[in-house]
Amino acid sequence: MAEKVLAKIEHGKGFILIRETEFKGKTYLDVRKFFVDADSGQLMPTQKGIAILPSAAPKVIAALVKIAEEGRLPVNEKEDER
Repeated sequence: MAEKVLAKIEHGKGFILIRETEFKGKTYLDVRKFFVDADSGQLMPTQKGIAILPSAAPKVIAALVKIAEEGRLPVNEKEDER
């Protein structure tokens, strides 16, 4: 299976990609920060990210929504520089 980009979000000087990926025969939902390589112009992944089984996604999403609704999301003043 080829990886499939489900969403691409601008973030600072790069992007956060939400992808469907496969590793050792299992499908994962991968949320990872990418940067644009200066030489090739291609998006390159960083180590900053997480890969979860698709079955865990609804619980992770629900937890993030709850945290946001409660106003508990951390705020970083220089967020665009990361």
